[in-house]
Amino acid sequence: MNEPPITTTDPLEAAREWFAMLSSYCATVDFDSAEAIFADDVVYFGTRASIMAGKEHLRRNQWEGIWPNIRDFRIDVEH
Repeated sequence: MNEPPITTTDPLEAAREWFAMLSSYCATVDFDSAEAIFADDVVYFGTRASIMAGKEHLRRNQWEGIWPNIRDFRIDVEH
């Protein structure tokens, strides 16, 4: 869970690096590592949850019900 930090100061490239990490965690169903790249008070919405806040809620109400059912997931960070 000790992921390397974002390696660039360029905002666009930093966003690409962050989304590449998220993509990898979703594809491998790695909830713990994904939690590490989100703020404790993250605000989110999704296919299984209305607007909510907090990493624990995000994991329980969104990720755990979706990620294990996704195959070949990838975020296209170049576009």
